[in-house]
Amino acid sequence: MNTIRIFSGPRVASKRGGLRTAVLGGIIAVAALTVPATLLAKGPPSSAEPFQVYGVANSSPTFNGVKVIFDPVPEGKRLELKYVSSFALLKKDSWMYCTLQVMDSDDDGQFVVAEHRVIVTSQTGQFYDFFMVSNPITLFADAGQFVQFDCVFKDQDGEIVNLSANLSGLLTDY
Repeated sequence: MNTIRIFSGPRVASKRGGLRTAVLGGIIAVAALTVPATLLAKGPPSSAEPFQVYGVANSSPTFNGVKVIFDPVPEGKRLELKYVSSFALLKKDSWMYCTLQVMDSDDDGQFVVAEHRVIVTSQTGQFYDFFMVSNPITLFADAGQFVQFDCVFKDQDGEIVNLSANLSGLLTDY
């Protein structure tokens, strides 16, 4: 049984059954439920393996876009992406935005399972513009799914000079 006692000054009256009771100024009673917390694990699961991969654009740009496509997640594994970085070199006076996508496929083709836009910063050079991505991220890909780094850009010639992407995270048993 929980009790609330009224006193003339601020006090904590009692704690019974996980419920704390307090009286402020003799008029207001405050109750807050406290639940004991148990720390289940520290750090990544014991089956987690560090994962890092580097990729470059594997095709010429189409419709002012280019993708870096990574291999599918192996059977029995789950990929937890934690960080993405990228570098692109485009002709002067360009712009670019990028997304990191988890893709899957079925009988009808490929489809996006999850997508995060990433922050792209740029620096103007004398002949080229430099675009960089360096973002913490949380994104999951299950066995058979694959990750792609997809960029849309605009430059004078519609020609990309260089695009690379790096992913890091954990590969866990699933």
